[in-house]
Amino acid sequence: LPHDLIASFKSTLQEVSEADLILKIVDLSNPSYEKHLETVNSVLHEIGVTERHALTVFNKIDLIQDQEIFTEALRQHPGAIAVSVLREINVAKLEAAILDAVRSEHTTREFLLAYDQQKLLAHFHNVLDVLDIQYLEEGIQVKVKGRRAVLEDIEKQFPPKSSQS
Repeated sequence: LPHDLIASFKSTLQEVSEADLILKIVDLSNPSYEKHLETVNSVLHEIGVTERHALTVFNKIDLIQDQEIFTEALRQHPGAIAVSVLREINVAKLEAAILDAVRSEHTTREFLLAYDQQKLLAHFHNVLDVLDIQYLEEGIQVKVKGRRAVLEDIEKQFPPKSSQS
């Protein structure tokens, strides 16, 4: 591959490593679907996102003639969702699974910052959803929502005033 294409691909992979949810969408009508899924899993492992929350989605189930392929794919990949976007089969189920997965990755926290911690407050605005700010006598009380991993990193340096899931 050309060097600029490799660099671009690595940049895209970095974005994947920071995603809240990884959707592995596999064309189940393709006879090589299992090899494609193995390749995706291998690449994700190589870039260190094996622990990331991922959802396997088998698409184009309306094109499957042999029910055994469908049954075996779901047996081998528990938790996978089989859909046909064209025929709108299980699309609502997929939407619900995505919402559940993203919600489970997010939580809220409250921090009490000193007034001289404006850089941290700016950081909150950049990487989290700031839900509420109150300027109190004892400092700035900030309620934020974000990815658990991001909040855990922040909490290591700045323990929260209180927390809730």
